[in-house]
Amino acid sequence: MIVLFTDFGLHGPYTGQVKAVLHQMAPRVPAIDLFADAPVGNPKASAMTGLRAAILPPNAKLAAAGRLLERERTFSDRPLGAAFWYENSNGLAEIAVNQGRADRDLGLAIGSPVEIVS
Repeated sequence: MIVLFTDFGLHGPYTGQVKAVLHQMAPRVPAIDLFADAPVGNPKASAMTGLRAAILPPNAKLAAAGRLLERERTFSDRPLGAAFWYENSNGLAEIAVNQGRADRDLGLAIGSPVEIVS
């Protein structure tokens, strides 16, 4: 299985072009779209918490940087510039901003407190 995590966006041919080439090179290997709308030019601009997302209630919110953040499945589930949290590919709760940078846009840094609110 090939998992795609890109900043190509949801519009335009780019993800489709990548999947076409992957299909030519490995036709029996499925390609899964994890994200096509990661923060532009910087897919690591999110903030990993170290919290296992699987142990959090489905409706849990995270409080960080004076904001209450709702859980989303993908970046595109939130409006541009909106902050949220999601379960990343490591199974951890990660704070992100759609088309932004959680570190800069929310003022987060290593050691910033994060609180679970259910």
